[in-house]
Amino acid sequence: MSVSWNYLREQYADSVRTPSLQVNFKTKHLNRWTDSAETWLPAELWALGAVGLAPEQLLTRECYGGLDLASVRDICALVLVFPNEDGSFETLRYYWIPEDTVDARTQKDQVPYRQWVDQGLLFATPGNVTDYSYIKAEVRRLCEAYRVLRIGYDRYNSSQLVIDLTEEGIVMSPFSQGFVSMNAPTKELEKLVLDGQVHHGGDPVLAWMNGNVVLARDPAGNIKIDKGKAKEKVDGMVALVMALGEYMTDEKEADSVYNQRGLIEL
Repeated sequence: MSVSWNYLREQYADSVRTPSLQVNFKTKHLNRWTDSAETWLPAELWALGAVGLAPEQLLTRECYGGLDLASVRDICALVLVFPNEDGSFETLRYYWIPEDTVDARTQKDQVPYRQWVDQGLLFATPGNVTDYSYIKAEVRRLCEAYRVLRIGYDRYNSSQLVIDLTEEGIVMSPFSQGFVSMNAPTKELEKLVLDGQVHHGGDPVLAWMNGNVVLARDPAGNIKIDKGKAKEKVDGMVALVMALGEYMTDEKEADSVYNQRGLIEL
């Protein structure tokens, strides 16, 4: 069955507004094979959020975290999101990498890890493997400095670090990496970025990770970041999605009918 021009125009307009729909439009309606690894959020859109408040201006603000714990020789990331009254979000970003791997990876991957470490944008942990005790101490310090309501983490990639933080009173929330859990915050992040409402201060590490993102899509149209097909590291973007997801969960619970009217006694 053929489709009408009006329908095609509507689908085209939707794909222009929403980058995650563009591959689907090109393949289904234009019969054009497209590499699914095309950049999700182009640099010019991402740059709209190159503003933000200084960390000291966020000390009294409530926030939510996303913690992406990588393998023992990879990058770990924590992103905190601070909701603003206008619907935008401030972010603070932290990345950790084993010190003894920095120079070799800089040369091999042609990624400026050493420069980022020297600039204080990427933190090098002692040794040649991830020092989880170092990261745990940093997360604890950040939770003491900021009003962190809870931190989402990948339940299938957790470690003793999560157990220890929980025992210290930090609310750690398991966050599945499947389509059902990741779809809504990934789509919400897309909408926010298109409106310049994710304030990242021009962080070059996160900009690089954003450029590495490849989306996976299930038959129902749900999307998520595909780590397996990513061009390079995307840990900060995954952490950002989880942090946003934690915020959305709280907002959903706050808007529930029971919170609005209370329980009805029979």
